[in-house]
Amino acid sequence: PSWSGQPDLGSLQGRTVRLKFHLTNATIYAFQITSSQDSFEVIDLRDEVRKPSEGNLCVASLCYRPRNFENASNARQLEAMAREAARRGARLLVTPECALTGFSMAMISNMEDSPDKRRLVRKMQESAEPIDGPAVGRFCALARELKVWLVLGFLEAIEDRQYNTAALIGPDGKIIGKYHKVWWGASSRGKDRPVGWKKGEIPPQYTYGPEVYKLFDIGKTKVGLMICTERENPIISQKLAKAGAQLIICPSFGSTPNDRLMSKRSADNQVPTVLTNPYEAVMTDHQGTVLLNVLDEDAVCIQNVPLPPTVER
Repeated sequence: PSWSGQPDLGSLQGRTVRLKFHLTNATIYAFQITSSQDSFEVIDLRDEVRKPSEGNLCVASLCYRPRNFENASNARQLEAMAREAARRGARLLVTPECALTGFSMAMISNMEDSPDKRRLVRKMQESAEPIDGPAVGRFCALARELKVWLVLGFLEAIEDRQYNTAALIGPDGKIIGKYHKVWWGASSRGKDRPVGWKKGEIPPQYTYGPEVYKLFDIGKTKVGLMICTERENPIISQKLAKAGAQLIICPSFGSTPNDRLMSKRSADNQVPTVLTNPYEAVMTDHQGTVLLNVLDEDAVCIQNVPLPPTVER
């Protein structure tokens, strides 16, 4: 696309502009002008000694706002950010919730039933990716090349259903494990919400996972996963900590800021946390000290996170 033959709007920076839309049998749901998709900044808050000491893990939050249904362009941007994070020494990379496929569910669930809503649901279903497909396989190959652990958020296709998924990929390129979002909010399990086409209902085939909280190994570190609004429910982090988690990771697409909430989750459970959403990165230690809190979009945020030893609970 171009603007009067120009590839971008850089020449209009600092000037007042007016936009006129001519529509035929259409409505505008949203319109946004953003910076070039290929551009992002790096915010490195580590100490001057760049190599993490023993017991620390260098973590990068890839704060990127994915475009709904634009999996290929999302993948390109995430890969560029991942490469830069790895080049700077990050060993664990965390994307936002549904970073590969876009988080269209937030928009769709707030719409009244209409042909447009049903069309968007079909697009959401078509954008879901199987975990053994080429789109996720691209990131398995990337993790292997960069020798990093990667938490990838995406809408997963399993037969005719779609799951909000966080997959943990190892430096050997293999999927260590995955987690399906369970909770809709702080006190509502997704499976308990009504299914249908009305505003606030869950579209058919969009599915929440069973209430199972597993730990996965990153080297010698046991990691627990939760997704977005599940950070608001103290029960989930408590269950993960009780199981022996040494780090809790939360890909998110939710509201900001989250530094106080994640600090409380860490302090209450004596477990460090990492939250990544498109607009914010939060990293805390096991005492609840906020090590990094960046409110920014299109940013690679890097910090060393000290990992506590396994504690009998």
